[in-house]
Amino acid sequence: MSEDRCPFCGGEGWTGEACPHCGRGPVEVSSPSRLPPGTLLQDRYRIGAVLGQGGFGITYLAWDRSLERKLAVKEYFPLGLVARDPRGPGVVPPAGEEGEAYQEGLERFLEEARTLARFDDVPGIVSVRDSFRAHGTAYMVMTYLEGRTLKAYLEDRGGRIPLEEALELLHPVMDALEEVHRVGWLHRDVSPDNVLVPRKGTVTLLDFGAARSALRRSSRSLSVILKPGYAPEEQYRSRGEQGPWSDVYGLAATLYRCLTGQPPPDALDRLHEDTLVAPSLLEVPLPPQTEAALLRGLAVRAQDRYPSVEAFRNALIQGERRTHPLPLRRSPKKRWVVLAVLAAGALTGAAMHLRPDSPSSRGEEGTLSGVPSPSPQPSQAFPSPAPSPSPPGDLLARAQARWSAGDEAGALAILEEAVRSSPRDPSPHRMLARIHLARRRFDAAAQEARRALDLAPRDAPALFLAAQAAEGQGRNEEAQSFLQELLSRDATYPGAQALWERLRQGDPGETGNPLP
Repeated sequence: MSEDRCPFCGGEGWTGEACPHCGRGPVEVSSPSRLPPGTLLQDRYRIGAVLGQGGFGITYLAWDRSLERKLAVKEYFPLGLVARDPRGPGVVPPAGEEGEAYQEGLERFLEEARTLARFDDVPGIVSVRDSFRAHGTAYMVMTYLEGRTLKAYLEDRGGRIPLEEALELLHPVMDALEEVHRVGWLHRDVSPDNVLVPRKGTVTLLDFGAARSALRRSSRSLSVILKPGYAPEEQYRSRGEQGPWSDVYGLAATLYRCLTGQPPPDALDRLHEDTLVAPSLLEVPLPPQTEAALLRGLAVRAQDRYPSVEAFRNALIQGERRTHPLPLRRSPKKRWVVLAVLAAGALTGAAMHLRPDSPSSRGEEGTLSGVPSPSPQPSQAFPSPAPSPSPPGDLLARAQARWSAGDEAGALAILEEAVRSSPRDPSPHRMLARIHLARRRFDAAAQEARRALDLAPRDAPALFLAAQAAEGQGRNEEAQSFLQELLSRDATYPGAQALWERLRQGDPGETGNPLP
């Protein structure tokens, strides 16, 4: 930052105290590994506050003195492998084998910066403006994007969002992945942490692949880079065969998180016992073909997934179903490269090159932490698509679609049809209760929630709906009774503890026992 610019927001008028624009200040250097604010790189980029730090790098807000604009600068700094020179901004690299790994990672860092510059005009990919060596390490200069991660966005929205909104957010991510796959690069770290929802502009994909091959010869663990729930099983193995299908898994896991409010179970755990729960069983009504597409994108074995993002996207939108082998084998001239994009809060480092003539592509077994490689032969066909739900499931999906489109009357009519066709199913009553709650028709909501409980007395969603309806009616004690029953069965049910606290604050005379 220039002398009078805030290191936090870049605003003018900084005096070292509270910024007149963002109110933050003064600067405190929280870690000796970080560059002090005010450090000047290349006599052009003045370093400001830290935007994020990952396992392989630190991202800073910076001011470009030449073009007079804010930028983000990523420093190659493998945590635990290097140290900051106490005499200045220099980086002290390790010696021996780890030193060789560090240098290899640094070279690939710069190579990847040059490659990323090719995507400068691609929406959904952060733009790289410059890269250079300095102080014993390397730096990448990128466009500064203001916004929040998809993870933070979901938290602000109560944990999950409807299908239409989720697809709208993820379409630019799919576009970006298709572009990088087209030139033979992979991402390998698609997750809500690496999707930026900007204040304005296009949703952007960050951190193209937590690269690790240059460090795998050292004692550093690979597990610190993988995100449980979002990494496919082949990424846990040193010779797991990776391709666009690996990014399909991360993309599908991200969509699952958007819709259900929770990530899928870890892929390694699913190898032994697949406990993935379909969204429809978590009270997330989806068109049956869309749900089948999502679950296929989350298939544990690579050969059972869609071979490309394009195929996955088409299936999500159109309910496309195919049963042909996944073409894991590629042309002998093709190689897939794991790309490390260095963006705010992203991990960076060296890239792994996977060639068809390598042991991994020949099907040679390799292990990591005792995890065996799968059979080298892919299955000859994808499994048959999941069967269509029973009529209530179809009707619920249709009702949800009408409700999402603003047609309340149409949704209610379909739900009444669902009640008639399956009088022992509580699901239509639950959805009716939700619609009435959304319209603040608390008496009608309470009636439908009780009907659901008559059919399924221990049904957790129905208990929560009954509590919400009772709160709306002003019957706090009744609402607390429903909540106590719910939390005695599921102490972590989303929103239940918050509702309990709200009820207690609204009824200070109640001294009942705390919820379990």
